[in-house]
Amino acid sequence: MVSKTKQLASQQHGTVNGFQINYDSPFVENYSLNTSCSCLNHQMEMERYLVECIEYHQRLIGFSEKLNLLWQTAYFVQFLTASLLICFIGLTAISMPVNGDFAKLMGYLISVVFQLGLYCTLGSNLMMQSEAVFKAVYESDWYNQSQRYKYCTRMMIMRGQRPVKITAGRFGTLSLPLFASMLRSSYSYLALLRQMHEK
Repeated sequence: MVSKTKQLASQQHGTVNGFQINYDSPFVENYSLNTSCSCLNHQMEMERYLVECIEYHQRLIGFSEKLNLLWQTAYFVQFLTASLLICFIGLTAISMPVNGDFAKLMGYLISVVFQLGLYCTLGSNLMMQSEAVFKAVYESDWYNQSQRYKYCTRMMIMRGQRPVKITAGRFGTLSLPLFASMLRSSYSYLALLRQMHEK
């Protein structure tokens, strides 16, 4: 019983690694070699696919960095102008009667707020997608793979912990918290301007 168990364990070890082969049975030899080659090919294919994913991820990061460098000044001017517009349009709307001009003014105000919200929503979506890459890699079966696969995965996890983001200059990162902060600041400035106007 013990010898039979050792023989089965030896055959199973030979099947996985392809080093120990039972030469008494040609079927076991062929099965071991084929299984070993298929496992090796599968591992190489997984490593190659992971490298392609890393290269694609790096290209996306590089594109977002170039996009941020190109548009951060424009976004800063846009947010500064929009905050001033919200204040002055709100002040004008408070002091005018409800008529056709008032409706046009409200439509313009809504379009300005909608534009800011659209930018911030897309910025938050970009950050969420970049964080999803880190979570997807971490939740994969990377710990049961080869050393090279583990190393590449660790590098990708470390990079994924820093989310990709687009900034609006000194206003900060384009995100929904920035949008809420902009609306609160505009309302505060509007209240201050209204008090000054009433005096």
